[in-house]
Amino acid sequence: MIKQTNASTPPQAMHFLLAVDGSESSTRAAQWLATLAQTHLALRCTALYVLHPLMVGEVSALAPAHVSLDEREQEADLALAKISDLLESAGVAHITQTSIGNAVDTLLSHAHSLGADALVVGRRGQGALRAALLGSVSSKLVQHAQVPVIVVGENTPVAAPIRTDGDRPLKVLLALDRFPNALRAADFAAKLVQQSGGELHAVHVRPTLTLAEALLSTRQHLLDYWADNDANASMAAPRKLMQTRGLEIHEHASTSDTPDQAIGQLAIELACELVVMGTRGLSPVSASIMGSVSQGVLTQANVAVALVK
Repeated sequence: MIKQTNASTPPQAMHFLLAVDGSESSTRAAQWLATLAQTHLALRCTALYVLHPLMVGEVSALAPAHVSLDEREQEADLALAKISDLLESAGVAHITQTSIGNAVDTLLSHAHSLGADALVVGRRGQGALRAALLGSVSSKLVQHAQVPVIVVGENTPVAAPIRTDGDRPLKVLLALDRFPNALRAADFAAKLVQQSGGELHAVHVRPTLTLAEALLSTRQHLLDYWADNDANASMAAPRKLMQTRGLEIHEHASTSDTPDQAIGQLAIELACELVVMGTRGLSPVSASIMGSVSQGVLTQANVAVALVK
């Protein structure tokens, strides 16, 4: 079932697919979208509630299939009505929709068919390994999605859903490394900033030089380190991309043994609404074992994070 609001859709509005399941985390994701609407970014939203198929044990003579499905549809309608009211209060053009199927597969197929610019999901704050064991929808979406996945954590700041004409610029922090997906992340960040006339910051975090490295490294390695050549290499392609689009990029460099914390702290200091970074699409278990920086930012930063594969 599809329900559409009367709110007008701004021209060139970015399209976000919002995953709704009636939880507080999905409500917070909607609140974050409402907060985003208070910047200069024009956006529209499809709020999708996915009903999982009925299991054999859920159907009996006392609870026939049509009754069980009706109950689920009523729950979906109530959840979507709450989200719709919230988005309507913020003046966000949106439609609500229900579908039946596997949540991850359905969200991914809808994102593709709708041509959505990004998926938006809430996260309950569980750790990477626990998320893997529990089959976290958000973790699986990050692993398989071909569009950016914006994950809104339980501590992500949100504002009251009020209708404005966009009273502040959108601030985006692009976290860079030298993997190819960092350039795709830069492309998404550029689109957000270009559409909103916003402010783009980019950061590269290098690890602290250990005593052993200082004593045993080659002279060239030390020269590269102190010249911050790795940061310059990471910034080169995104810098060129922004230049071709006529966008200004504010560059930051940091040294830390905990890059995820450094990125999150800088985002807070700059008052950014979103951190954008690449991810290799690792499974949550692999990310936990390998110490993925993106996974660390996702679980620790008090800001929404867009992961681009």
